Amino acid sequence: MWPRGTPPRIPDHLDARVEKALLQAESNFEIAGNEEAAGMMYRRALEVALDIAFPDVPGMLFPKLKALVAKGHLLAAIGEWADHVRALGNEAAHEGDGISREDLSAMREFTDAVLRYAISLPREIENRKAANSPD
Repeated sequence: MWPRGTPPRIPDHLDARVEKALLQAESNFEIAGNEEAAGMMYRRALEVALDIAFPDVPGMLFPKLKALVAKGHLLAAIGEWADHVRALGNEAAHEGDGISREDLSAMREFTDAVLRYAISLPREIENRKAANSPD
């Protein structure tokens, strides 16, 4: 018998393209030595999700996060956290030494928080309003 792996953490209401990237990140997260692959896919999941959710806010991922904070779409704390995660994403993609397990866990938590706050929670609120509104 093989031990069961940890189920992937996939927030509700994600576009299929975002879910695909996040599933790849989560699969690689479980495998020691695949930290860079997981980190790059967490970053991709964020990029795609924010491009879909906020098409009117142009730019690369981290300037886009800053703009979303400035416009009040995301919390200021997410913008502060984004600076740290940006450096980790660059290490995952460009540095020879890659990223540590601890840093990858930080990227995972950041990605999960942004996706839940920017995508899942607003959709849940919309669904609740629609379910409770009289016709």
